[in-house]
Amino acid sequence: MHQQDRVGRTPSSGGVPDVRNSWVLLAAVAVVSLGGAVVYAMAGETSPVIALYFLLGSGGVAALGFWWFSTHPPAMRGPRWAYYAVVIGLIGGAFGAGGIPGTRAVGAWIVVGVGFVAFGALERSGLIATAGGVTAVAGVVGLVLAVPALGVWLELFTAAVFGLTAAILRTQRPLFEK
Repeated sequence: MHQQDRVGRTPSSGGVPDVRNSWVLLAAVAVVSLGGAVVYAMAGETSPVIALYFLLGSGGVAALGFWWFSTHPPAMRGPRWAYYAVVIGLIGGAFGAGGIPGTRAVGAWIVVGVGFVAFGALERSGLIATAGGVTAVAGVVGLVLAVPALGVWLELFTAAVFGLTAAILRTQRPLFEK
């Protein structure tokens, strides 16, 4: 039986593969997105500082994910190579799609969303896949909207979606207690 703290959370599974261990990765994406909203607001939507921020931020998220997952592995229900493919495709695709002229870098949100749908599918986590899907749909909607400061709004939305998903994963109880 898992011990619970006063608010009903179970401790991290520490070494035991579990989809709930993905909460740190999702929280890191939320933090980078929140910082991205600040960068967009301060630098403007066409500033090269934005690409530099996300290059450093995505590298930080990847490094944190590899470190965290080395001691708190995800469920790993898919082949290991598929996880590496998702990470490489997510980072490379986001920068490639974000650089498409005339799209206001919205392609990056679509790629990030699709990447997390793939990660959620590998983990067999509907929650993670849904967060990715919602982010991808927000990116598609952003393609047709002519909203001023679109980057700020999409970043805030992404931060909220991934932050909420991380909180749910962190506080989620195991389905089957031993």
